[in-house]
Amino acid sequence: MKIILASTSRYRAQQLRNMGLSFGTCAPQFDEEAYKAKSRLAPRLLSQRLASEKARSVYLNRIKSQPASKTDLVVIGADQLVCLGKTVLGKPHSSKNAVKMLTKMQGRKHQLITSICVMGPNNKTFEYTDIVEIKMRALTGDQIRQYIDRDRPFDCAGSYRFEKGGLTLVQSLKIQDPSSLIGLPLIALTDILLRFGSIPFRKGAK
Repeated sequence: MKIILASTSRYRAQQLRNMGLSFGTCAPQFDEEAYKAKSRLAPRLLSQRLASEKARSVYLNRIKSQPASKTDLVVIGADQLVCLGKTVLGKPHSSKNAVKMLTKMQGRKHQLITSICVMGPNNKTFEYTDIVEIKMRALTGDQIRQYIDRDRPFDCAGSYRFEKGGLTLVQSLKIQDPSSLIGLPLIALTDILLRFGSIPFRKGAK
């Protein structure tokens, strides 16, 4: 079974390496930002649709030369959104925007929504969404700027990076799968890969 991660995220790729998987990566040919701008979907449905479109883009492109029933390809698409009230917070891309986002979130609850879509032979598809309820600490402006200077979370939705010191911003959270904080809910993903017969327990995977 050949596994492709439909993402260029180094964080998700590292999660798969930690599972011991052999896999390739491919950037989806899908304009995520344009889709978000036009979408009227609720945040959970939007996250699910984005994960699905990313997986479908890569899967259909890779099987053009052979019938879907003949390929042993499995493609993993993923998406992660931060939702504050009814507002979806994207990636800040700058220190100024990161300060604005984190300032709005101080002392408030928000949701971290992580979706995956896995496509395989015969267009068989499995989807899963994990929602983490997070309450942020009430921090000062100086504390927020110190965090941003340290972690530089400019490519992270919501302006925090759990791979580093992001948890220091959190007062409490309710979570089912801790790995979803990084970008892939690995418990659910393992269940799905086992259904495809792609057992992630091989030795020597790189």
